[in-house]
Amino acid sequence: MKNLNIKETVFITGAGGFVGRSFIEYLLQSGDYNIVAIEVDPKKYDVLLKMGLNCYLGSTTDLSLLKKIFQDNEIHHVYHTAAIVEEHGNISDFYHVNVKATIELAKLSIQYNVKSFIHLSSVMVYGFDYPFMVKEEKWQDLKETVLKTKNPYCVTKIQGEEELYELYKNDKNFNLIILRPGDIIGIHSVPWIIRPIFLAKKYLFAYPNYGVGILNLLYIQNLNELVYQIIKRMPDDSIKGQSYNIRDEFITVREFYRYLFKNLKILPFGLEPLSLNQNLMKFLLFLLYYFQKMFGIKPWVHPDGVNFLLRNNPVDNEKSLKQLNYRSKVTFYEAMHTIIEYYKNQSS
Repeated sequence: MKNLNIKETVFITGAGGFVGRSFIEYLLQSGDYNIVAIEVDPKKYDVLLKMGLNCYLGSTTDLSLLKKIFQDNEIHHVYHTAAIVEEHGNISDFYHVNVKATIELAKLSIQYNVKSFIHLSSVMVYGFDYPFMVKEEKWQDLKETVLKTKNPYCVTKIQGEEELYELYKNDKNFNLIILRPGDIIGIHSVPWIIRPIFLAKKYLFAYPNYGVGILNLLYIQNLNELVYQIIKRMPDDSIKGQSYNIRDEFITVREFYRYLFKNLKILPFGLEPLSLNQNLMKFLLFLLYYFQKMFGIKPWVHPDGVNFLLRNNPVDNEKSLKQLNYRSKVTFYEAMHTIIEYYKNQSS
């Protein structure tokens, strides 16, 4: 008879990142699971150690380290959040982390019979120009178009999913779940909160094309709750081997940042950021990017980042609502209140 007092263990990659650390804090609060973590950044690793975690310093690209982790610990669930999440970069670097390391981790998970392998992918597998309310299965129809963009993040997220599906096809005991989150917001979200606030304070934030692009918002606490429920539910043949779009509300870029900046009173007299033609905006960011590179300054933003603000449509989330029973427990206004109050306190 199973001892119900023995906690199962969740292995979390990218543990020091925004998503990974947030879920760790969620699990620590629940107290229902043991945690094993891996983090590549020494400073973030030290923070995790101070939290009392069983954490390994290193990269998911280090296969010998991954093997040691599985040998040293009885892993029941894997939540794979580690990835290079940038608008621009060397495709080879992206491939080694987002694809090759993902597959090696998946193979070990199969070998050790984990009860769930939850892979954090992205709605960016659909690229920048996808149909209104695009459904999960449409990614294959859009694949060639996305690959032509040569965006390293989009391309390697597709490649990672393809190889995971191939593993599942060859071994139906692989308890694979692929989550495609939208634009994840929270206090520590770099692309959607931290960097825009930083740029706005320097009067360098602008809307491309009047800010009519669409954000598929997902509040981090709602994602944490969903992953927790999936872990409790797995293994479950009715949902494994599937991909799921995960989002809360969708909103225009202008509506979102107008609300954020107005409540933080970043711009004087309640002014809004400028709106610029997308090509002009990319050109100006190109000049800023190479000026900073020339003087040895880490660039604040890459011109390709503009593309992420130009997506015209929301993604469909009906499948996650029905099959995963996903619910937005934290509303948009509750999420924004938490974020806004935090940054108000930081400024005081």
